This record gives sequence, structure tokens and C-alpha cells, in this order.
Amino acid sequence: MLGLVRETGTRLTVGLSAIPWPAPHTRPLGVTIHGNASSLVSSPHALAGNIQVPGHIGGLLELRLGEAGEQAIGIATHVPHYLGQFEYPAAAITSIEALCAATGLVLPVDDLRAPASRAEGEIAQQLQNSEEFVTIVHALEQQYDQLAALRGTAAPASSGSDLAPGGQVPSCDEIAAQVEQFLADMHDRESGDPREG
Repeated sequence: MLGLVRETGTRLTVGLSAIPWPAPHTRPLGVTIHGNASSLVSSPHALAGNIQVPGHIGGLLELRLGEAGEQAIGIATHVPHYLGQFEYPAAAITSIEALCAATGLVLPVDDLRAPASRAEGEIAQQLQNSEEFVTIVHALEQQYDQLAALRGTAAPASSGSDLAPGGQVPSCDEIAAQVEQFLADMHDRESGDPREG
């Protein structure tokens, strides 16, 4: 890769990825931009504290290019963790828009808008059909809104969503159990499991 970067005269190498994130689909998707030089990274909303993520080839490439004196950044779009196994075109739109903002490139995303709208409709339908899904999303909305308030940014309207029953936010173990149950139910419906009726 280093040889290719130097042979083509590439001034900035950019990697795109998506990571599961504890955020609701009813709020704007977040993006984390990282780079091998602090001058390459400017984020208006820094995360509170540090996060650890598994190593990946894009991160290694970014590190090695930096060691060789080449500039590289990574753009990681935050995909709601409960949608990680589904096609989610909104994440592609967010990634491309972040790429354009970071590099000045102009890339079209219009062809992704109709599929993104269809996916949002399917998610809304699943939300109506699953009490567990509703609880997860509402808890994540509250968490998102609280973090937005701490940062001093306004959270968008919640599309009519209420808090979890009783206003109590489930624990991370309860949310994980609900996500697992939701995914199992989705699998059963898609596979035509006779238990579903």
C-alpha cells in the first residue's frame, strides 16, 4: 500500500468503516474521524473519554502510513448496534457525506436516498411490532438526548417517542437481552419458524 500511495502521489489516504454504536436510528448518525496526525482530525463533538475498539486492517494501514510519513484518516460511521446485520443505506449516505466534508470531494448520494427511505419504513414497521424493540430504541433516545444536552447540542425531535415504561432506562444487560431476543424473533420470522404464528 505504501508503494501504491507513493507511486500515485496520493496526499491523503482515507478509510471508511462502520461500527456498531449504542445509538437510536431515530437520531442523526454519528461519525468518528481518526487520523495519524492531529492536524488531520477536527471534530466539533469530541467523545467524552477514550474508547477501545478491536484492531482492524484500516487502523493498521493508517498507523503504518503515518510511520512512513504519509497522511491517512479513517471515517467510522456509528450504526445503531441493533441494525448491524441489516442493510442500512443511511449509513452509506452518512459515510459519503463525511468523506466529502473531510476531503472536499463531491460524490453523489441521491441514488441511496430511496433505499434509505425504504429501510427506515421497514424499521418503523418492526418498531410497531415489537415491544422489546420499542424499549431499546426509547432507552437509546434518552441516552442520546442526554449526551447531546451535555455537549450543548440540540437533539432532534423524537418523532413522538416516549421514554421507556415508567421512565426507567434499562440496564446494559437488559438492553443486550432485548436485542438478542429481537434478533432471534427476526430470524424466526424470516426463516418461517413454525413457532411464529
